[in-house]
Amino acid sequence: MKIRGFDLYVQSTEIPAIEGGKFEMQQVANRGTPVWTKGSEDKSEIQQTNVQRCRFELSKGTEASFTDVCETLTKISAKGVSWSMLHLLFADGESKKYSG
Repeated sequence: MKIRGFDLYVQSTEIPAIEGGKFEMQQVANRGTPVWTKGSEDKSEIQQTNVQRCRFELSKGTEASFTDVCETLTKISAKGVSWSMLHLLFADGESKKYSG
């Protein structure tokens, strides 16, 4: 299995503007409800808690290592983004081993 992306739990009451290096932010969810999806309009009028789940995924055909994830987290942290938890997302070939 290979790393396909990661979910990063960010401590913020607003939708964060985060760049992820090799990884692109695809969605922001709050309490399981999508509040931002790449290519769609902002849904920030939804009542939110102070923790956002930011989903980052690789572009198709791109590969990444654990080191790439760590480098991306370092860049995000250097911008002052406070995060509390990380879940790696894996795929086996084209088959995602995570939901969403």
